[in-house]
Amino acid sequence: MDIYKTDKFKLTDSDGNILNTQFRVLSRYNGIALDSSKQIRVVLMTFQTDINANKKKIFYLSNENIENQEEQTYIISETDTHIIINTGKVIAKINKNNFNFFDEVFIDADNDNEIDDRIVQSDQSNCLIINSQEIDYIMSSNYKLK
Repeated sequence: MDIYKTDKFKLTDSDGNILNTQFRVLSRYNGIALDSSKQIRVVLMTFQTDINANKKKIFYLSNENIENQEEQTYIISETDTHIIINTGKVIAKINKNNFNFFDEVFIDADNDNEIDDRIVQSDQSNCLIINSQEIDYIMSSNYKLK
């Protein structure tokens, strides 16, 4: 079978669940990776899964249409000061005027089905504060990561 594109690839686990996967062609036969007129030789698959220590997990790669796949939607909105990206799992606010890439980032950390738990925020001194469960990290254009 000659394969030229990754658009029909799907990766499933041993239970048949389709995994959200990014496919990137790394090389092709008799051509460069970007030349879609050549057959694919090597593909990088990027996905997330949980595997317990000292356990095995089987995945299946197939080249067929994905039926009933949820369409991924992103909502991007804009105000005078921010660009807001909502993926349905994360809401990220990018300030148009300040140093920080993200002004704020929210997730559903407490599993209450609300994307209202702030994990990244900027303060008035233009520092970026990343809140984790164990320690807060602070980044600034004037200071190194603490």
